[in-house]
Amino acid sequence: MRAQWPDAYWDQRASRGRLLVHLVLLMVLLPLLVALLGRSALDGFDSLASGCTAFSLSPGRTPPLYLGLVAYRFVDKLAYLEIGDRALGLSTADLFGNNADSSHYLRALPGGGRVLFDALGPGLLTFARMQEEIGAPWLLYRDGELHKFSASDLGQLRPTSQTASLFPYPFSLNPGEDEGSSIIALPLSFAQRLTLSTTHPNGNFYALYRRLPWGTVPPQCPASTIAQTATLVSTHTPVLPAVASRHRKSGQLTVSPGKRVTFLTLRGPAQVRELTFRVPLSEAVAFGRSWLSIAWDGERQPSVVAPVKFLAGDGAGLYQPVGRPLVASWLATIQSESSGNQQLMAFHLYWPMPFSRSARFMLQSSQRLTTVDWAWLLSLFPILPAGGGPFMLPIPVCPIRHRARP
Repeated sequence: MRAQWPDAYWDQRASRGRLLVHLVLLMVLLPLLVALLGRSALDGFDSLASGCTAFSLSPGRTPPLYLGLVAYRFVDKLAYLEIGDRALGLSTADLFGNNADSSHYLRALPGGGRVLFDALGPGLLTFARMQEEIGAPWLLYRDGELHKFSASDLGQLRPTSQTASLFPYPFSLNPGEDEGSSIIALPLSFAQRLTLSTTHPNGNFYALYRRLPWGTVPPQCPASTIAQTATLVSTHTPVLPAVASRHRKSGQLTVSPGKRVTFLTLRGPAQVRELTFRVPLSEAVAFGRSWLSIAWDGERQPSVVAPVKFLAGDGAGLYQPVGRPLVASWLATIQSESSGNQQLMAFHLYWPMPFSRSARFMLQSSQRLTTVDWAWLLSLFPILPAGGGPFMLPIPVCPIRHRARP
């Protein structure tokens, strides 16, 4: 055994003691440090949401579930699904097909008014549609506060009153903007109760809402955040990823009648953030009716099978409006463009479409398409976790048999 001076022996014992104390402190403080770092990350999400309280149904779960206006700031998280979470609906429509679509209200009020919506909190009313101005002015009770509004208070780009500022454009539309409907699409959170009623006999009404777990605090947003988000949504273009984390590519193809052409194959994990098609205006109708198919991760049956115009938000005919896009929404746009002396129709799809291993894009048309310019924007994306889901829109192809007239 090697000889050791007494002072060196005690110095070594003291060093070991200090090391043990440091280890104990590290074990005690490490959970607190992790919690603080996690809190800072959540605070960062809150700041991105410009004052909205980010709320998660599953605290500590990554990523959190964003509710209300916060969802507009994190549209790239649309693929993350909350297992067991469901939206609910309420309508006055006639379920028996007799067109008595104003008869199924909840209860009548003295003076001729009717209660259209009544739910206990906590919850979130995400959409409400009233027929024209029938039943107006409407009464909105939310957690003890009363807001009386009419169709003229909706859809104002620059609100002229305090009531109108509650529902700025495009989070609301009046009958002149929506061809006969009064719409509220602003997420309205409530902790205790929310009631929507009329002051006169009502017309057709339906609403979408969701219930939150008992005891949770719904997200709240100040008026300034509502105005900022309304301006952001009015641009009709969602926030795309930073340049450092995205990749863009384009190409061109010709589609022969009746043949399904694979024009794009991608490797993951990644997420498609933008898919754009441009065709000559003379071929816009034929292209809108063509079918886009997308197969994720080597699947044999595509998850997306739908006409291009359906994906872009057009359920009727394709035409060139004067002075405005045909479709101008948050996740899809159809608009006319010019390239030199040529008039084009552009279809922009901003649906977040993540995949883990691969993605295959196919196009099929019943008519010949001479020039289809396509482009995509790809962003890095982690592998889908448990509870995550790919973008899906399967529309069955039903044969239509035409019966000869007598």
